[in-house]
Amino acid sequence: MRDTIPKYYITKYNIQLLYHFDMPDGHRLIYTVRRSLPDGKEALFLELLSHDEYNKRFGYFKKKSH
Repeated sequence: MRDTIPKYYITKYNIQLLYHFDMPDGHRLIYTVRRSLPDGKEALFLELLSHDEYNKRFGYFKKKSH
């Protein structure tokens, strides 16, 4: 689902898949998995973001209270 990946990651890393792992204290570890030579796969850890940084990067915003 490349259309859900922020353009920042596509431009900087030329990736097609992006994952996140929830870390303690609301942090998110952003990573991708790609083929490595000769026949393996490797995880590439891209960023560790706070919850607020993650929301900004992915276009999520806090709900406004009434």
